[in-house]
Amino acid sequence: MGSVPVPRSIRPLWLAAAPLVVQVSAVWLAICVPDAMAGSHEASQFSVPSGAPDETMLASAAFAHELDPDAEISFRDAQSGSLSVSRVEGNRIKCIVRVSPETGEALKPLGRFLNGRLDRDAQAMWALAHEIGHCKMRDAFLNRPDGHVADASVFPWLAQEAAADAYGILSVERKLGAKVPVREAVIISRMLASSMYHDQAHATGHYVSDALALCPRNRNDDDAVQCAIATAYYTVGSVTNDEQGSPYSVDSPPQLIYELA
Repeated sequence: MGSVPVPRSIRPLWLAAAPLVVQVSAVWLAICVPDAMAGSHEASQFSVPSGAPDETMLASAAFAHELDPDAEISFRDAQSGSLSVSRVEGNRIKCIVRVSPETGEALKPLGRFLNGRLDRDAQAMWALAHEIGHCKMRDAFLNRPDGHVADASVFPWLAQEAAADAYGILSVERKLGAKVPVREAVIISRMLASSMYHDQAHATGHYVSDALALCPRNRNDDDAVQCAIATAYYTVGSVTNDEQGSPYSVDSPPQLIYELA
């Protein structure tokens, strides 16, 4: 008897299609995964604990971006008040501002003394402009006209705070107009806060008042930066005079102080 031929086994359909599936998968990975990885990298690069800013803080952040379009501003639920840090990127300063998304929390440092003297919108604008002022001060000393690189941190903290106060005041005045009592409100609030809390590191009031009286122009951001720098020098000179018991006040024009520093 002849043997009955055994039919060749038929490969399952899924097994036959496996090479095609592998090829399609490889193409998908080549196309989609790099984009997905890039997307997750970009998302994580700027991922910070954040909250949704209220309307006032959102408008204040927009104002801060007018002053420094490259500033990185993030809202942190755990943040009370506002702070700024910076890093050097090439020949520029990258300004990084962290602030509470809730106006009441963001304005806590001076809110107790500013409330009633200045409306909340102007307060919030000043608070963020103050932080931008710190960065502008650092940037000015990174790129000095004489080509030398200096560090704004050589100034005592009181002088740095006074400079940021002056920059914030002038910036908000330029935006809202001189009829809004920004400088009076901030200066009085600083005086009250330093007196109540015995905080000499932030007692900028009368230094800022005197320095601003000597700054004749506020046409643009450059004027505000120049006055901020001058205010820092003015503050250092005034503190030194006070410590040494000098009978003479620091009454030279701030621009001249800056040039001769």
